[in-house]
Amino acid sequence: MTHDVSGSTYKFQKAYPEYFKDLSDKEKEFAEFFVAMMNTTAQECTLTFSGGAATLLNGGREMKGTYSQDGEKLTVKGLPQFPEEGTLTEEGIDFVQRQKGDDTGVIHILFTKI
Repeated sequence: MTHDVSGSTYKFQKAYPEYFKDLSDKEKEFAEFFVAMMNTTAQECTLTFSGGAATLLNGGREMKGTYSQDGEKLTVKGLPQFPEEGTLTEEGIDFVQRQKGDDTGVIHILFTKI
């Protein structure tokens, strides 16, 4: 059952890659480096939803944007370098980072409700 995220705060849990096709060792190394860096730098990152506003707090830095929810689908706008699309799961929210024009895979960024 889908719940309304308004009034809820979610904490970064982890990031991991999903590959859509075989990649070279160098491409995999780059993706794994990016994921490792994100898993280190975003450990204390939280995302709060309230009244149509989305607030991302990471290391004392606060960014504000907006969000909309359609069932299990979340759309977040106005947070630089943050994925715009997320899906509610039983565990929390699964955001997907895609590079435009890149069909090799995606990075999943998981947040859990606190």
